[in-house]
Amino acid sequence: MADIVRQRLQSLLLALTLLVPLTTFALSAPAGAVDIFSPLCTGQNDTSTNASNTDVCGTVSKNDGNPFIKAIRIGVTIVSLLTGIAAVVVLVVSGLNMITSSGEPQAVARARKGITFSLVGIAVALVAVTLVNYVLNRL
Repeated sequence: MADIVRQRLQSLLLALTLLVPLTTFALSAPAGAVDIFSPLCTGQNDTSTNASNTDVCGTVSKNDGNPFIKAIRIGVTIVSLLTGIAAVVVLVVSGLNMITSSGEPQAVARARKGITFSLVGIAVALVAVTLVNYVLNRL
């Protein structure tokens, strides 16, 4: 009976943990834009008016007109978002498993392994996205 109650409490905690960020994004006001890159772009030509294919300094990127590169950028963005969401979910579930493990060595080790793998996954995804964007910007 205690296991059933514990499993239901875990499910409830997980649902609430996942629901709070969603409601925060849904109810928050839109943020204003602040130009934090202007000190970095001194001396750059900032006369471009087409905002869809400009980089941070306002210079036109030479490869944004290529539909293949646009498709790769969109694909990388989608995959990185899905990877980040999955890693955060695994991190939360592993944290809850560690909290509710009651000191069992196997359960703690399993939860610690999940936390480690999710953090490594986030780091690998960040490096991969950075590398792909770097290569695409050099084409």
